This record gives sequence, C-alpha cells and structure tokens, in this order.
Amino acid sequence: MSPRGVPDLSEGLRSIEEVIEKRFEAENLSRKLTLECKKIINKAREMENLDELEAKAEESLRYLLDWLSGIKGDVSDVFWCPMYQAMSGPLQECLEALIYVKILKDSNLPEPERLGVSIKDYLLSLADVVGELRRSFLHLSKKGVPKEELDRIIRIMEGIYDLLEGVTVPDSLVPLRRKVDAIRVVLDRTLSEYHFMLACSRVEGDKDGGG
Repeated sequence: MSPRGVPDLSEGLRSIEEVIEKRFEAENLSRKLTLECKKIINKAREMENLDELEAKAEESLRYLLDWLSGIKGDVSDVFWCPMYQAMSGPLQECLEALIYVKILKDSNLPEPERLGVSIKDYLLSLADVVGELRRSFLHLSKKGVPKEELDRIIRIMEGIYDLLEGVTVPDSLVPLRRKVDAIRVVLDRTLSEYHFMLACSRVEGDKDGGG
C-alpha cells in the first residue's frame, strides 16, 4: 500500500533516463572529437593544407558547442552539471587544435568570447599548445626549415609562457600553475637545444670556410 499523497514521479524518472542517454552520447562524441583533433594536429605539423585543417578544427569546435548548448540550460542540475564539466576535456582538445593551426598559419588568435568558450577552457588549451609547438620545432628543425621559422615558433612559445605566467587566479578556479611550470621546463629545454643547434651550424660553417 502506497503512502497517501505520493506525487507522480514519472517526469523526474524520465529526466534521469534522458541524462543516461545523453551521457552515452557524450562519451561517443568525446572519443570522436578527441581523435579528430589529434589527427588535425598531427597533419598540421607537416605545415601543409593548413586552411583545410583550420576549417576542420573550427567545425569540430562549433559542433561540440552546439551540442553543449542543448544541456547548458540545465548545468545547475545535479545530473547535468557533472556531464557538462566532463565535456571540457574534448572542448579543450578542439580549442588546442584550432589555436595550434592558427599559430602555424601565423594568424591572429580569436578571443574566447568570439569563439563562445570560457576563459578557463581557453587558457588551459593555450597552455597545452606549447607542447605541440615544441614537437613542431623538433620536426621542422630536422627538415631543415629556415632559421626564421624556428625563431618564430620559439618566440610564440615564450609569448604564451609570459602571458600565462602573469595570470593570477586560484588553481581551484583555473588549474593553470602546474601547466605553467611544465611550460617553463619545455621552453628551457627547447632553447637549450636550439642554441646547441646554432652552435653546431656555426662550427660546420667555420669548417667549410676554412676548407
């Protein structure tokens, strides 16, 4: 026998079922977009078809933002909020791919407001780009690109570090400090390798000139 006055819970239970369906959809979308963005980054490292890769990165970001807009109105809900937060991972992957391609193209970076993303996701994505720029530096140095291009990459890495190092927000809001410390290590290593590379080039030039 049911207690008197028990309300109809069917609508609330249906909302839980909807969350379960969306969570499954979110997991599939997360895997798909993360893989797509990694492919974009790997292809962009070759410095070819950058316009096409930029369009793909923008498309991936826009698709995810459109998907998130469907649950954004429910972010305060105890069921929806964790899922929305969990999707910040693939969102940052999309942002990282877009920022990386734009840097390789030597294009201006759009503001987070223009992209429709939070400053938190933007800063964390920008921090992750530095690691990809180091990989570009190593890849391009092996290909023998002009020194000016390597200089440009290092200047951008330094610029990102200087920008993020000056951001003073609690890690509880934007967990940035460990990323900035890691960037400093990556930057110092890259600069050391670059200076060694230049020194070796000068030695080879002296040998050729002396011969």
